Amino acid sequence: MLAHGLTAAGTTGVIRWGYHVAAELGAWRLTVAHAEPTARSAPERMITATVIRWNLWTARQSPLVLEVPRPKGPWRFPILALEIGDRGCVARLGPIIREARRRGVEIRAAGNGQSRFDGR
Repeated sequence: MLAHGLTAAGTTGVIRWGYHVAAELGAWRLTVAHAEPTARSAPERMITATVIRWNLWTARQSPLVLEVPRPKGPWRFPILALEIGDRGCVARLGPIIREARRRGVEIRAAGNGQSRFDGR
């Protein structure tokens, strides 16, 4: 997790719309900072990246999610604004998406002869 005023970098990433790939990213740099050092507002998260390949139609859809691989699992951020140009992309990001951790999946009979999925 990034603290305010820090940066992270990597060599690969992807922008997704659902399961569709909107853009494949090369080298990227993520920064988290406050607009004003003393502000109590939410920090601003920005990413700049080289773009290897992208799909114009998919990149215009919403909601888009940035996914970058990290050693303890990928980081996912919602994309609030995106600009893609000849030299790369710049995106403004929302807070990191926290995924619920599941310890197991229970499958039990529904009573009517059909099975029911119950993911707790």
